[in-house]
Amino acid sequence: MMIRDINGKERIVQDNLKVVSYNRKNDATAFTPTNIDGELVQVPEILEIESDENFVEVEIIGKRRRWTEWYPLEIFERMNPGIKVMV
Repeated sequence: MMIRDINGKERIVQDNLKVVSYNRKNDATAFTPTNIDGELVQVPEILEIESDENFVEVEIIGKRRRWTEWYPLEIFERMNPGIKVMV
């Protein structure tokens, strides 16, 4: 099967494309301005940030070897309309 990668280059790939989901959690420190006794003070506050991301896992068949690449799902669907991806 032929697809276009993120750079627009055509690649030969295995037929079984699948979606890989990643859930990330990170702690971040945000500094919020707070009024203490008439003075504006930056108070650190620890926030937990969570994000879900979906990627398409593709096995590319090169001239001499095979390798795996992951493309963001939204970009892959835009570059390759009509190609079905297994969930």
